[in-house]
Amino acid sequence: MKLNSRQGILMAVSSIVLLSLGLFPRWQQVAMREPFKKDIGRAFLFRPPAPVAVDCYFAGCKSAPAAYFHVVLYREVLVAQLLSVLGVTVVALWIFRTRRDGTEANLRSNKTKLSLSLLVALLFPPLGTFPLGVLLLDIPRQVSHKNELWLLPALMVIATYVACALFAFGLLTSAIWVYNRLGTRGTEQGS
Repeated sequence: MKLNSRQGILMAVSSIVLLSLGLFPRWQQVAMREPFKKDIGRAFLFRPPAPVAVDCYFAGCKSAPAAYFHVVLYREVLVAQLLSVLGVTVVALWIFRTRRDGTEANLRSNKTKLSLSLLVALLFPPLGTFPLGVLLLDIPRQVSHKNELWLLPALMVIATYVACALFAFGLLTSAIWVYNRLGTRGTEQGS
């Protein structure tokens, strides 16, 4: 399969994103004896961050020293982010494929812009960790393990996804409009 120019750009961008996510993953510090985990951000894969002291998180202590913790890779987030980018890339490559009649999807079409916006919104991590696509896939689990507030998080994830998709659509439409306006001015000035 030969990639067209749009697919080549998609592959380059997704490769850079995947490489960045893989080389600079999220890390957690974990307590040695208690079930405690804390996200401590991103760092280079081969140079994990040092643990930090934590204000008291269990009864009877004032603060826990850094030596009380060890640093581990936040695997769940890494896998979720990598799989989300891979999934979105595969679908985007399919959207921008060269069809049998020789045509290709382009961003002048509102349908293509909306499809791309819906895909990009799946990658947005509202809490800084898990992408919206993973949170949307988690809704059936939330529904099957009902607690008293099960509906609120599910609705918030859906509302956040819709808002992100609409924002991405507006941003993409605006960027294309600006690009077209600048392109038109350049040809007017050159004449």
